[in-house]
Amino acid sequence: MTWAEFALPADALPAATAFLRAAIDAGGDGLFLRAEGRLVVQARGADHLAAPAPRAPATTVPLAGPVFSGPELGPATRQVLAGVTPALLDLPADRAGLTALALDLMTAHLPAVSRPGAQGGPPLSFLSYRSHAEAFVVTSRDPAAARHALDSRYAAVRDTVEARVAGILRDGEVPAGARRWHDVAKAAKPGITELFRAGGIRAHTEYAGDHLRERDDFAGSRFHQIAGASADLQDYLGGDPGFLATRLLTSLLYLTLHSIGLSLADRYVLCHVVSRACESVYDVESVAVLSGIASAGLGENG
Repeated sequence: MTWAEFALPADALPAATAFLRAAIDAGGDGLFLRAEGRLVVQARGADHLAAPAPRAPATTVPLAGPVFSGPELGPATRQVLAGVTPALLDLPADRAGLTALALDLMTAHLPAVSRPGAQGGPPLSFLSYRSHAEAFVVTSRDPAAARHALDSRYAAVRDTVEARVAGILRDGEVPAGARRWHDVAKAAKPGITELFRAGGIRAHTEYAGDHLRERDDFAGSRFHQIAGASADLQDYLGGDPGFLATRLLTSLLYLTLHSIGLSLADRYVLCHVVSRACESVYDVESVAVLSGIASAGLGENG
C-alpha cells in the first residue's frame, strides 16, 4: 500500500482526526502533522474513504530538512507517527488538558529511548530536555529574565509535575496515550539505529558542524560548556547511531507537540519543567550527570 496525503487549513484538526479514525477503523493507518502553515494528513489503506480534501501521492517526509535525510527517512518516520496516531485522535479541548497530555508524552518518552542513569538515576535522555531549555535561555535577548521566567513557571507547577514524573518513571503509572507513545518509540529505536548505521537515514554532517560551532555562543550555560569541552562527547553526539536514533525520535516527539497545537515556547517550558522534575525526583543535577558522562566514557549513554 502506498501513502496518500491531503492538506487542510491549520485549524481543521477535527476533520483530520475524523478521517483518520475512519481510516484506522477500516484497517488502514495514517498520521497528521503541521507543515508550512497547513495541516497535512497522510494515510494508506483508506483510498475507499471520502476525504475532506483532494488526495495526492504523499510527498511530505516528516523531519526531512537540514538535520535528517536519506531514502529510509520517510518510511521510518511515517511508521512511528502512524503508530502513535490512535492515541492522538481524542485530544483535550482545553489548553490545560493539552499541556497535561504533552507532559505525559514527554515523560514516557524518556525511558523509551535511553537507559537509566547511574545508580538508578533518571533516564539519561532527560539531558536532551535540559540542553534544549538551556539553549533557549542563553540565546535569549535577556538570559537572566528568560531563566527567571522558566524557573517561575516550574515553581508554580512543581508539586503537580514532580508527582506526575515520579508516577510515570518510578511507579509505572503511565496513562494509555503516553504508554502507546512509549511502546512505539521503544520498539522503533533498534531499527532506526540500524538505519543510521547502514546509511539509510543520515544526520547531515554540514548541520552537525554548524551546530557544534554554535556551542561557542553558549558561554552563559555551564551545561553547554561541559558538552562543548569534550571532543569524545561531541563525536558521540554527532555520529553514534544509537544517539542519532534517540535524537530522531525526540524530534518526532517535538513535531507531534507542534502538530497537536503547542507552540515552540510551550516546548521550551515543558523541557525545563520535565528536566527539573527529573532532577528533583531523583536528587541529581544535570550538570553533574553530564560531567560524569563526559569523564567516564560514553558507551550506551544514548
